[in-house]
Amino acid sequence: MKFWNSSISLKRLYSGFTINLFKNFLGVRGKILYFLQVNNLYLLDSEDNKLCLSSWVGFEKIEIKGDYFLDIYIYKTGSIIDERIFGLEGQLQSIFKGYVVETINSLDFVKYRILVARQEEELALFSDSANYKGLDYIDITKSISWYFDKAPSCGIWGSSGSGKTYLALLILKRISTLTDLVYCCDCKFDEFAYYSKKIGVKYIAKDIESVCYTIQRVSDILDSRYDSDKPKRYKPIFLFIDEFAILKLSISKKEFEKVVDNIRNIVLKGRRARVFIVLIQQYQSTSLGLPIDLLSSLGFRVVLGNSRQLYKNVFEISKDVNLLTKGVGEGYYSENGGEVKLIFAPKITDI
Repeated sequence: MKFWNSSISLKRLYSGFTINLFKNFLGVRGKILYFLQVNNLYLLDSEDNKLCLSSWVGFEKIEIKGDYFLDIYIYKTGSIIDERIFGLEGQLQSIFKGYVVETINSLDFVKYRILVARQEEELALFSDSANYKGLDYIDITKSISWYFDKAPSCGIWGSSGSGKTYLALLILKRISTLTDLVYCCDCKFDEFAYYSKKIGVKYIAKDIESVCYTIQRVSDILDSRYDSDKPKRYKPIFLFIDEFAILKLSISKKEFEKVVDNIRNIVLKGRRARVFIVLIQQYQSTSLGLPIDLLSSLGFRVVLGNSRQLYKNVFEISKDVNLLTKGVGEGYYSENGGEVKLIFAPKITDI
């Protein structure tokens, strides 16, 4: 639903006092004029030092499922200015006091979508009536869906208190309405097993021996399906593992290598046989975390919380990053190694 749209460019340069007035008192148009000038999205005539070219900015405000966004389109000029219109997420977030949730680079423009007002999503885990039976996706949030056949297997990372377990339970709840072939391994023998039982999951492993057995069992089922002529005919199977890194500290090196081999089998071959894995972890490093080949093969990756190192490790980013401080259930996600985007998990009201 569009409320209004317009476009604007710089006609001349303004004094610092004036341009700050524009930013603070002239609404979106004033903020865009400020944005254009302070980010040098213009060219000056080499002879008289007057403005001769400016980027054009189109904008529109839209509402999607209760959230309000400002779409900023910076049109390309075919000049050196175009080199300056990328990587401006931080500046736009500061000026408009919102989150840049999407960036699109097209032939004619660069589009930044800014979340300027968000309606917090809430749900009751044990009375959620959503039913996904027969579907090939579940909703993670009101605006993000996980199509597991296209982005097979999932990883959720976050420090203690970041909300990763709540998000995993939401996914588990919705998966359980899609299929009864759900296996849960709680390597901490704690709340994940407890809530899995309350949700109605039948296959729950909550000791070291049964966790290893369950992972082996799912891997064996995959192999039997994989050799079938039509493996896609099968109902999807989901294996949830909460803090599998704990196994490394609890079993022998040989046993752990076997567990990792079974997980590798599921991650790398699961798509063909519709067998998927959901890993919930605190850490992702060379000593505690998934081997790099498995990490890269996870179709849907989520990082909650404020750890820059975790963000870099999970999304395989080498450069330094500046993350905005996040609350519980807030973080980032990517699908099939694509653009890293913001995620705001629903607040669960009955835990």
